[in-house]
Amino acid sequence: MIIGYLIVGVVTGMAAFVVSLVMGASIWLALGYYTLVGAGTMLVTAGLRYALVVPKAVRYDSTGRIGEVTVSNPASGAEQGSMRILAVDDDPFILELIPMIAAKSGFTQITTAPSGADALRVLQDDPDFDCLLVDISMAKMDGIELCKHVRALEAYRLTPIIMLTAMRDLKNMGNAFRAGATDYATKPFDIDELGTRLRIAQEEVAEARRSGAPHAARDLVFSLPEGLREAAGDNLVERSVLMNYLTAMARRETTQVEVFAVRVDPLADLKAQLEPAEFARFLGDVAKAGGEAFSDRQTLVGYAANGDLLVVAKAQSHSDSRVIERTIERQIAHWADALDTKGTPPLMASVGGPVRPGAERAQRAVVAFGNAIAFAEKRSAERNGAGRLHLVSG
Repeated sequence: MIIGYLIVGVVTGMAAFVVSLVMGASIWLALGYYTLVGAGTMLVTAGLRYALVVPKAVRYDSTGRIGEVTVSNPASGAEQGSMRILAVDDDPFILELIPMIAAKSGFTQITTAPSGADALRVLQDDPDFDCLLVDISMAKMDGIELCKHVRALEAYRLTPIIMLTAMRDLKNMGNAFRAGATDYATKPFDIDELGTRLRIAQEEVAEARRSGAPHAARDLVFSLPEGLREAAGDNLVERSVLMNYLTAMARRETTQVEVFAVRVDPLADLKAQLEPAEFARFLGDVAKAGGEAFSDRQTLVGYAANGDLLVVAKAQSHSDSRVIERTIERQIAHWADALDTKGTPPLMASVGGPVRPGAERAQRAVVAFGNAIAFAEKRSAERNGAGRLHLVSG
């Protein structure tokens, strides 16, 4: 930033120098104007930036490249200020900007790291960060690789990780979410948006503290079997991640994705016959098949609490829904045979959608997922007899 102030000062000083010469001033007087105007502009620019952007009580410690920032903000609640955040970015300007923006939303404890390697050293020494802000595009170790390393640390297995990115397409965000990210905020920064994403993370942290289970703010798959995430490998993400992705998306970007639901029948009969670990493996295999059928490089998949598979796919990157049904059915029939589910009727996969996530932000994910599930339910009912369609409004 100092270089920026110098450039502004030199440019305005030169302008004053030229104008004074044109007006007939002596060379010495022109040089005086150059110095006065240039230095004055630098001071005014720095003062305005401080007054408009930097909170009034910011204290930086002197720990070198990695430093903690504490902002005193009496107007913000103690619970907000208590969330410790690690921000990771290889751009010094962004690292300077993040604490200022976070402070405006009441988040007062920001530690910064200029690289993925530095961030891992901090996390290994300190198991008590509540949230991570990670740039997705960094040299040497990018944000996606850093996410994978962070999730390998037991203390940070479930800590909220918010990606900072200008790349919001489903392929890049899918890679980030599958690596362990839970949310994202867009660059260039919108103060309100970043504050919203931090508050969502804060609610998860507060819930974990109330439940007495630090860094375990969510059940990965709600009421579904334990071990499902592990059984599905990297293809499955939490439902909350799917909701965060759709909610943070700008309205103009919603035309780029479509939402589907996949209902497997008769899932209840299969669950009754299998041990919990076997059922988790089966649902993991369904998630793998769903991702492959929709082209997993352009897809995010997760489970609703009732066992319906939810799919967010790039618009028109997939086959006809009937082709997808047959593809999934072939896979799950093979796995069901391997599990020796005698007496269970042939398994069917009914696909509902596509649904465009067009509602307002607050209800976008709820409406899109609800309607996709309603369509899957209707398709299942048609294949088993008859049924009525109940859409979600919003």
